[in-house]
Amino acid sequence: MGIRGKKIRREKRKALQEPTPPVWHTPYGKIRINRPPRRCTCCHGRGVIRCAVCEGKGAIRATGNRLRNFIHLNRLVGSQWTSVEVYNGHRHHEVVELKGSPKKKKNMMQVRMRNCCGEQEDFWISVEELKNKMIWRMGWETLEDIEKANGGPLMDVRLCFRCKGGRILPCVDCGGEGTIPSYEPLHAV
Repeated sequence: MGIRGKKIRREKRKALQEPTPPVWHTPYGKIRINRPPRRCTCCHGRGVIRCAVCEGKGAIRATGNRLRNFIHLNRLVGSQWTSVEVYNGHRHHEVVELKGSPKKKKNMMQVRMRNCCGEQEDFWISVEELKNKMIWRMGWETLEDIEKANGGPLMDVRLCFRCKGGRILPCVDCGGEGTIPSYEPLHAV
């Protein structure tokens, strides 16, 4: 049973412990009325809750939940990379050479990168730096994303798929009403 079912069972047990409502005499016979609706405990009567996926920010990570790029060392040479910030005047780079051994701790693995646009300039960086998604992105980012960055760092966000950027959702427990009806049925005495 889920969390919502457990809440309903807890509320039913609580309702059974409360005193019985008074009897009303109607032309159709004696009846007991439902208890008045209560304020929702989940949304506190507002009818909306904060989105749990984006935590109320309206945006989530665009490149997945991993903070690191997964690198295959045997396929690294010839792979294409995009730097998050402008690096040596360019963003698009390609791995030309791999140096070092993965087994030796002293000899850190390094890669020689070459920019793909304009004059070709080479530079060396460590493989650990290449794994960091805050500095490098695997593959080439689109020109549209780079133009959105306007010379600054590339943003790693997209709209939340759950709230569509609205940051809030209707409450599941009360259905957006803000009140929870009583679970005691209307019955004849």
